Amino acid sequence: MKYLFLLISFGLMANEKHTFAPSKKPPVKKETFKDRLFFNGNVGFSFGDITQVQLSPGVGYRVNNEFGIGTGITYIYSSDSRGSTKLSQSIFGPRAFAIYKFHPQFYATSKYEFLRFKQKIGNTVSAKREVPAWFVGLGFRTGSQGIGFSVEGLYDILHDENKSIYSNAFVFQGGITLGF
Repeated sequence: MKYLFLLISFGLMANEKHTFAPSKKPPVKKETFKDRLFFNGNVGFSFGDITQVQLSPGVGYRVNNEFGIGTGITYIYSSDSRGSTKLSQSIFGPRAFAIYKFHPQFYATSKYEFLRFKQKIGNTVSAKREVPAWFVGLGFRTGSQGIGFSVEGLYDILHDENKSIYSNAFVFQGGITLGF
């Protein structure tokens, strides 16, 4: 009798906690195009005798949880009023980028920029040119899926000391990412 009681007890517990019927998984919500969009960008500024303002917003598409691609624009303005004549330059152009997260906080990135450069001495345009830059590098990101802050070490593989807008082939950037 006590063995029958134990068998019935184990049977009831098994039916309550473990079912042998196929389990129904909750339906997986398919992500829409809008759900896969993310935003990133850099903002920098300094004011004084030498003024510099940089805006570089971008929008990307998350292909999967590790890989994203996107596009954006870069605008940099700087001026130097230390001498008798004011020097200024404007830099503007599109960029394309790819990000591969190989760890939740670390990623590899590539960015291609095609920038238009215009330099003025006083009110006279002294130089105009178009310059490409192709950066490859690694980044570190803090934060969650919603918002994150990043720091990147990049190398411009197209860097030319006589033509490039950036003074050095190695560049460090910081920024914000929303949604990736």
